Amino acid sequence: MDNYYQQGGKQPKNNNLVKIMLIIAAAVVLIAVMLVVALWVTNRDRQNGSAADAPQAPAATVQPVTEALIRMPDMKGISKEDGIEKLAKLNLKTEIVEVESDKAREGYVFNQVPSKDAELHPGETVTLYVAKAKPTQAVTQAPIQRVTVQPTQAPVPVPAPSNRYLFCIAEDYVSLRTGKSAEYRELTKIPRGDSMLYIETSGNWYYVQYGNLKGYVHGDYVSFDSSAAINHSGSNYSANNSPKTYTNTLRCTANDFVSLRTGPNKSYYELAKIPRGYTMTFISYSTNGWLYVQYGSQKGYVYSDYVAFE
Repeated sequence: MDNYYQQGGKQPKNNNLVKIMLIIAAAVVLIAVMLVVALWVTNRDRQNGSAADAPQAPAATVQPVTEALIRMPDMKGISKEDGIEKLAKLNLKTEIVEVESDKAREGYVFNQVPSKDAELHPGETVTLYVAKAKPTQAVTQAPIQRVTVQPTQAPVPVPAPSNRYLFCIAEDYVSLRTGKSAEYRELTKIPRGDSMLYIETSGNWYYVQYGNLKGYVHGDYVSFDSSAAINHSGSNYSANNSPKTYTNTLRCTANDFVSLRTGPNKSYYELAKIPRGYTMTFISYSTNGWLYVQYGSQKGYVYSDYVAFE
C-alpha cells in the first residue's frame, strides 16, 4: 500500500489539518491586533478626558475696598511747622489755634483734639493748640466784683455752648463715671491734658463724650481753658476730698499787697502787686498753699496766707 501512495494514489488527510491550524493562527493574530488597537484608543480617550475634567481655578474674588483708618499721633511738644508737615503726610487737615500761655513753649504744640490714638478717616481735621507769648501791658486795677452764693450750695459751673471741648486739669486723671456721684461705677480714667466733647452741665458735673464712652466728670477737674492751672487737690472726686468754697471772690488781706506770680512758688516772675483790700476771682486750687486766680485780665498764682474768701 505504501507504494501505492507513492505512485500517485490519493493525498493524505494531513493537508486539511494544516489549513485548519493556519486559519486558527490567523484568527488569533487578528484578535491580538484588535486588542492592541482597543487598548490604544482607550488610553488616548482617558488622557483627553483627564485634561478636560481637570478642576478649573476659581475666579478671583473681588474684595470690597475699605478705607484704612489713621491712628492719631501724639503731637504735644513739637513745633507748629513740624506738626503741620506730619499731619499732611498722614493725609489729615490741620487747624492751628494759638493760645497765650506762660507755661508752654512759644510756637510749640501743648494740646490737640482729638487726643492721641484716636482713629480718624483720611481728610479729617485735627486742631493743634500752639502757645504764644502774652503781650506786655500795664497793670490796671480791676473793679471790685462780688458774687453772692448761699453757704449751703456748692459752686455751679457756668454752662458752655455745645460742640466744645473740655480738658482734664487734674494732677493725674479724672474719673469718667456712669452717674453724678463718686458712688457710680468708673468707666475709665481720662489722663491730664486729654480732651473730651462737652454735652451738657448738671450741677457740679459735666456730661461728656470721651472716645466711644459717655459719662460724667466732676467740674473741679476739667476746664474749657486748655491752659488752666492743674488742680492738685486729687483726681478721684468724693464728697470728702473736694475743696469747698462758697464764693469765687478772694480779697487781699496782706498788710500791704500780695504778689500775683506766673507759678506756685516765690521764684516765679511777679506779674502784679495786688493791694490790701482789692479782690480777685478764684479759679482753682494749686499746690503747697497756692491758689490760681484772675486779677483784671491777668491769671496767676497768689499765696493763700495773704488772701481770704468773701
